[in-house]
Amino acid sequence: MATAVNRPKQQQNKATASLNVKKVFSGWMGYFTMVAVCGLVYIANLHYADRNIRTLNRLRKEVAELRAEYTILRAQFITSNKRGVIKAKVSQLGLVESNTPAYDLKAE
Repeated sequence: MATAVNRPKQQQNKATASLNVKKVFSGWMGYFTMVAVCGLVYIANLHYADRNIRTLNRLRKEVAELRAEYTILRAQFITSNKRGVIKAKVSQLGLVESNTPAYDLKAE
């Protein structure tokens, strides 16, 4: 205390002002840290959501393409299994459709 009495008034005000600034800064440090952490989490969440949206859009396009391919293949399968088409393919091999009905065998 003796040294504080010997100092001029301006030096005492500066010393106490710097102490007050340090107290205020250290008091608000936790708040600023929390705001910074929340900001980083917010930004990370935005990036995560954007990546998921891009992936979802890519998968929707792929599903649409696969659905179209499935429809085309199903239509081709149905048309290739018609009786006339099968008859034409088999006639090239020399096979002929039977005119007699099939026999029904019964065990006695």
